[in-house]
Amino acid sequence: MSSIFSNHNGMKLENHYKKTEKHTNTWGLNNMLLTNEWVNNQFEVEIKRYFETNENEHIMTQNLWDIAKAVLKGKFIVIQTHLKKQDKSQVITLKKLEKEKQIKLKVRIGREITKIRVVIK
Repeated sequence: MSSIFSNHNGMKLENHYKKTEKHTNTWGLNNMLLTNEWVNNQFEVEIKRYFETNENEHIMTQNLWDIAKAVLKGKFIVIQTHLKKQDKSQVITLKKLEKEKQIKLKVRIGREITKIRVVIK
C-alpha cells in the first residue's frame, strides 16, 4: 500500500478531557504502519467497505476521494493507537517478567551462597 493517503499535512486532534482542559496534537502518518501486513489487510477491507457503501452517481469523484482520505486517516489513528497500547502492554508484561526473574535469581543465588557457607564451615 503506498502512502497516497498521506498528503503530508498535519491533522490537528483536540481532546477535551474536562471542560477546562484542552489538549491538541498534530497527527502525521506513520509510514511504518504501511509495512505491517495486518494493517494492510485492515485497510483493504475498510477501503472496499467504504466505496461499496458510498458508491453513488450523485457524489463527485473528488469529494468521494477527499472524504475517503479523511475516513482512512481516522482509521490510521485508531490502528496506531491500538498498536501503541498493545506495545505498551507488552513492555509492562516484559518488565514484570524481568522483575520476577531477578527475584528468582536472587533467591537461587541466596541458596547457593548458603550452601557454600555450609561447605566452608
